[in-house]
Amino acid sequence: MVNRKRRNILVAICIIVILALTAGFWIREKGKSVPENHHSEQTNEKSKADNSERSEQANASKKKEYTEEEKARIEEQTGVTVQNDGTVEVNIGEILEEEESAAVSREEAEKKILKEAGKGYEIERLGLEKYQDNMYWAARVVKGGEARQIWIDAEAGETFLNQKE
Repeated sequence: MVNRKRRNILVAICIIVILALTAGFWIREKGKSVPENHHSEQTNEKSKADNSERSEQANASKKKEYTEEEKARIEEQTGVTVQNDGTVEVNIGEILEEEESAAVSREEAEKKILKEAGKGYEIERLGLEKYQDNMYWAARVVKGGEARQIWIDAEAGETFLNQKE
């Protein structure tokens, strides 16, 4: 059961990473303009310069510094640390340990959340959240254009929150 849970979580994480990388590649490629006469050296040099400038602008716009409040809010999440250079490190092992320590498993929470949401809803996001010293499986479920927040107590399995966004 634990290995199956871990495998499912790792598969979900891999899918998310692949989708993020694919989306980033697609957005980057979509942003490039290909001139009609792309065979000429002069046009290629201009295109390279434009791409280099875009890359520099993108790097300059990335957030590298955080206020103490922002850093504290980010690091409240299990397994997440803001490094001195501004990068954010995520320790998947810590996240998995926390999930495995919950009395209500991810699979049980998913079933309860979908039952609570009603017919036709799908889970868009699900994770453990700490609120007032209690742990909850916090989910965002969607159906058409409607979204709901549903939180299930990770120890008792009872619904803590079910509200429309």
